[in-house]
Amino acid sequence: MSVHSWIKSESHSKVTDQTPIFIDSSPAISPLAEEMEISMLLTPPGYSIYDGDCFTQPEFDALFAFVMNQITIYCRDNYPKNFLEHEARVKLYMYISRGFKFQPYL
Repeated sequence: MSVHSWIKSESHSKVTDQTPIFIDSSPAISPLAEEMEISMLLTPPGYSIYDGDCFTQPEFDALFAFVMNQITIYCRDNYPKNFLEHEARVKLYMYISRGFKFQPYL
């Protein structure tokens, strides 16, 4: 039995009699392009993949500044218990900051 036929037979649901959809991805495709392909796949036919209620860039920038400022205020007002807690706060700050900037996580 080949690997492909094994995967096909093992992934078939005996309860719903359906098989999952597998998406072949090329290493050359960017993560954003792959996300768009998956988004289109999971969106019902006839619907836009974007909700009309989106942030403008200035609104998004203001939200980013507000969130990061609130984290800074909290951290300055509430001292960490130890070095590990401080390090966790630094990593959380970096993680949230990168999330707003759409940068890959390190």
